[in-house]
Amino acid sequence: MGQALPPQEPDPKESSAFAAELSDDTRKVDLHDLRPDEIHHELNRTINQAFMAGEDAVKIIHGRGTGIMKERVVQYLKTNPLVQYYRTAQGTGQIGGAMIVVLEKKN
Repeated sequence: MGQALPPQEPDPKESSAFAAELSDDTRKVDLHDLRPDEIHHELNRTINQAFMAGEDAVKIIHGRGTGIMKERVVQYLKTNPLVQYYRTAQGTGQIGGAMIVVLEKKN
């Protein structure tokens, strides 16, 4: 008989992302109607407001399309110090069209 592996601790960032994805209360921003030059401002506004309100996460809806919008979103998220973790949303109907962003904790 083989040895049982010790249970792995869940990643708290992924746990937060999973909870945010399932919650209807997660703050959302839909970028569909924005021009490319408006994306940075809208993401900045939404993430700052969520952080100041003590929220754990934000859902960014960018759509599937050609991938340009998603690329711009990822570039923004990589540079924002309030962003702890992000990943593509995996819920039904969201795959590839939305991102879940876990925010740093407000001190």
